[in-house]
Amino acid sequence: LEINEILKEAPNQIFCMPMGENEQNLKKNAQKIAEFCIKNGYNYSDRIHIRLWNDKEGV
Repeated sequence: LEINEILKEAPNQIFCMPMGENEQNLKKNAQKIAEFCIKNGYNYSDRIHIRLWNDKEGV
């Protein structure tokens, strides 16, 4: 992966976050991204505001 070449200096500082503007899309993408992170030694970061409030604005 190109990202591995660019970020060789800081492998523990890479965070990946699943795409998703609502709970349904987030759920669809989260597992793939988590597995990618585990495989590559990256950190996983969730979109907790989407999990809590879905696509509600102003929270």
